[in-house]
Order: sequence, then structure tokens, then C-alpha cells
Amino acid sequence: MVSLDNARVEATLATGTGLVLFNSDATARNNSRIIGGVNGVNMRNDATLTHTNSLILDNSVVQGKTGAAILVNPAATNRTHADIQVLNGSNLLSGNGNLLQVANNSTANMNVDNSSLFGDVRIGAGSTGTVQLNNNASLTGQLFNVKQLDVNSNAQWVLVGDSQVGALKMGGGNVVFGAPAQYVQLNTNSLTGNGTFKMHTNFNTGDTDLLNVNGNAEGNHQLLVGASGSELATGNAIKVVHTESGGATFGLVGDTVDVGAFEYGLKQEGTDWFLDVEKRGTSTSAKAVLALANAAPVVLRGEESILRTRMGEVRFGEGKSQGLWMRGYGNKIDVAANSNGVGYSQNQAGLSLGADWAMDELWTLGVMGGYSNSNLGLSRGSSGMVNSYYAGLYGIFRDDESGVYVDLTAKVNRLNGQSQVNMSDGQRAKGKYSQDAVSASVEVGKNIKLDDDGLYLEPFAQLSVAAIGGSNYTMDNGLKAKSDRATSAIGKVGMTAGKNIQLDSGGILQPYLRAAVARDFSPDNKVYINDQAFKNNLSGGSYEVAGGMAVSLSPSLSVHAEATHMKGKAYDQPWGATVGVQYAF
Repeated sequence: MVSLDNARVEATLATGTGLVLFNSDATARNNSRIIGGVNGVNMRNDATLTHTNSLILDNSVVQGKTGAAILVNPAATNRTHADIQVLNGSNLLSGNGNLLQVANNSTANMNVDNSSLFGDVRIGAGSTGTVQLNNNASLTGQLFNVKQLDVNSNAQWVLVGDSQVGALKMGGGNVVFGAPAQYVQLNTNSLTGNGTFKMHTNFNTGDTDLLNVNGNAEGNHQLLVGASGSELATGNAIKVVHTESGGATFGLVGDTVDVGAFEYGLKQEGTDWFLDVEKRGTSTSAKAVLALANAAPVVLRGEESILRTRMGEVRFGEGKSQGLWMRGYGNKIDVAANSNGVGYSQNQAGLSLGADWAMDELWTLGVMGGYSNSNLGLSRGSSGMVNSYYAGLYGIFRDDESGVYVDLTAKVNRLNGQSQVNMSDGQRAKGKYSQDAVSASVEVGKNIKLDDDGLYLEPFAQLSVAAIGGSNYTMDNGLKAKSDRATSAIGKVGMTAGKNIQLDSGGILQPYLRAAVARDFSPDNKVYINDQAFKNNLSGGSYEVAGGMAVSLSPSLSVHAEATHMKGKAYDQPWGATVGVQYAF
């Protein structure tokens, strides 16, 4: 029995072996190193003993400088039996590419646990070899004539070329089919258990990795097929699994694979499985593009509501219709899934600043600018963001005698958007774009005083229009997006009820409630993804309710707060809030 603890054993001759075991056991732990000029360790039996050689590596290294890391090769014609444990970050290094080499009718079993190995396992003719990968272990290399491979507990085998294994037993591990453009074939005589096969397919040429089970296949298995931003070029189904017999089932991780603008499923024909080019939906990348195209009019609508609260405050100001003001606001929008499967949540927060001046007894003009940030929550944990910078003019007409008012707005925006997409295979793709927008609105209403105590009603009608410029951009997964110029038109009618309460301090408190119904008349806005046309549409009816309060704290200073809720066919606003302050002069 040989026991090494934080020790170094190295052959001094170039043709030497670091450690030779004759019917013996050895343990190396605690960063020990065994180094040979040819092979690191040679495990063999003599002519009289049949004891199984045992080698345990625990956080240690075996290196064969020009040969194999571990060679199992008997003296003369004796068969050698070897049991090898590679544990806890241990490593095998070889000069000829073979981590384990078994020859001359010998038998070897290697268990790899919580360690990462790079190299091949080569079992010679007449010999027998088995390998187990456990506890996040990883083996990158080819297996030659291995009787059985077990891939368990989040371990993985990474193929570097076409490979053959006798029996493949999956126990919650992964088999990775090499590099994306390599396209290799794994041949096995049988398949059991449950595991995941990570594969790659060229959707333009039909080249693909292939799992080929020459015998019986059992168990439940998942395929994780690499996603692509490029479009499918062939209409033919692509075979990814062949089995001869058995009751094995295969499915796609996440049920689909992203290919350009669309996602595709998996179908079974007999004992073979194919990527189904006829079963498709909108891909994750395309959903992100469509969501960002949808986001712009929703962003503009959220910003517009801030101007409305400001203009209402000016009318409430009783002659003090010039000053500086600031508004902070936020809202949450839930956009319903449409025919393209695009549904998402949008959280907007922003700040507006402005100044206005009374031109005469009837007219007030103002300028404003601001910034808003909208974060989009998309499917599969993907996300998007829109930063909006804007400036605008507004005009307010009010006739105190009749109570009639007219509010006019015009605004320009610069929208910078970006998306981070988690595709079906877990890879992340990114894209950025910019676009300009112009919007305008007109609101007409009448303030009706119900009594001398300040109670009033204010019916109103509003029309808002917007034009949003097109954009072109390419995501880093190759997906190309182009949106046409989009337009939006929203009509709204409603009623505000409130009361002006004179405070003992001389200020005025104005609580109010508002209810309205609206209709979005926006036409279909087209978005092209890899030259595939999609339609975005936010049209439909909605209703909204709001409650707020404005209070003048002094002749020059007033504050305002409002909460809103909106529900519609295309999207809902569970909540919205704004808080502002005005300094009049």
C-alpha cells in the first residue's frame, strides 16, 4: 500500500514511470503529484497474484509526459484488473492524449467525481473498460471501445469527434456534442436513464449532430439544440435522434428551439426524432424585437399624462398661471399576448421639468423637457429597456367666464432601446436601436361650477396622435430587425369631479376624481424580422380611473399628487403615480 500526502513522485529517466503498481493499492491526496517520463502510473499484475490494483487520487495529479497518464498493462500474458478513483479536483495529464489506456485483455473501471479531465479513454482489443462521471465531473475527449459510460448528477461528457460507447447510462447528466460547427455523431449500443443531450444544427444546410442508438433505447431524455438568429433555409425536417427499438422519449428543453424569427418543436416518426419545421411559433428574439416596437407608443402615452396634470394645475391656479414646475412619475403596464405570442410587462419611471407664462387673460404658453426609463420584462427571463429624452411646447386656453378650456401639446422624442434575450439554449443575445418620434394632443373641456362651495364637474374630450420613426438593427446572434414608421391615434372622453376647499392658511385644497373611456385607433404597424413580416397592434378600447389632490402651500408654492388605474383590451395599467411641485411667480 502506497500513501502520498502532499508529496511529489517523479521518474528521473525520460523512459521512466512515476509509479508502478503490482497487485497493489495507492492513494495520493492533498495536492500530490505523480510524474513519469512516459506513463504517469502503470498498473499491472504479476504471474502469481490476481489482486485488483487500486488507485485513489484526491485533489492530486498524475502526468505521463510522453505516454498515457494511467496505463493498465499486465506483465506477459497476465490479465490486470484496475479500479481508479479521480476525486475532488484531481487531474490526469498525458503526452499522447490518453488519460487512461488499457491493453492486453485487462479490465479497468474509472470513476471521476467532482473533477474535470481533458483527453481520451482508449480500451484495446480484448480489454474491457467502464467510466462513471459523478457529482459535476466533466470529461472532454473521445472514448474508444468503452463498454459502459455512466453520466450522473450534473456531470457531463463533451465529445470532440465521432464517438462510440457500448452502453450509455444517463443519471441526470449531460452529453455535449462538441463545438457548434463540428457536427459529430455519437453511436451507442444502448441508452437508458434520463439526461440531456446538447446538440448543434445548421438550419441553413441541414448539417447536424446526431445521437445514434444502434440497439434498445429507454428512459426520458431532453435535447438542448443550439439556437440561431439566422432564418431556416430548408423546409425539410432535420433528424437529430435515431434509435433501433425501445420506449425512450425525447423532448426539447423549453419545448422549442429558436431559429431566426420563429421557434420550432420536435416530432417523432417511428423510433426517430426530427426538428419539426411545420410546428412553429415566434422566437424569443423576435418577441423581444416586437415588444420594443410596441413599447414606444406606450412610453409616449405615459409621458403625455404628465402634461395633462400640469395643465390642469395651471387652470386650477386662479390667475397664477406662470411658473416653474417639476414632475416625477411612474407606472406599470402589462401588455396582453397578441397573435404573435408577444406579451410583456413594462415599468416606466421619469422626470419632467417645465416653465410657463401667461400671455394674456386667456392664453398660457409653456416649454418642457424630460427623461423616462422603461424596463420590459419578457419571456424566458429576457429583458428590454427604452430610454426616452423629450422636449415640447404646450398651450392652454381658458375662459373663466364660460369655463371652457383647450389644452394643446406638441412634443419630440429620442428613443434609445436595447434588448437582452435569453434564447432557447440559454445563450444570450443583445441588440440596440434608436428612433425619433413626434406627438401632439388636443383636449377640450368645460369647468362647470355646481355650487358656491367649490364643487365642480369637468367633462372633456381628448385626441392624441403620434408618429414614430422606423429603425434598423442587427442583434449579435445574427437576427435582423426593421420596423416601418408607426402611427398612433387615441381618442378619449371623460369626466372629472372635484372640490376647491379654502384653507384657513389662505391656500386651496383640491381633491378630485376622474373617469374616462378611450379608444386606440392605431393601425397595424409592421415589423420585419429576417425579412419575415409581423404586425403589431395596440388598438382597442380601455377605461381609466384616477384620483388626486393639489394643494397650494403658499401664494407661490403648490404640490400635486395623482394615482391612476387603466384597463384595456391591448394592455392594462395596474397602477400609475405622479408627484409634482410648482413655484409660481
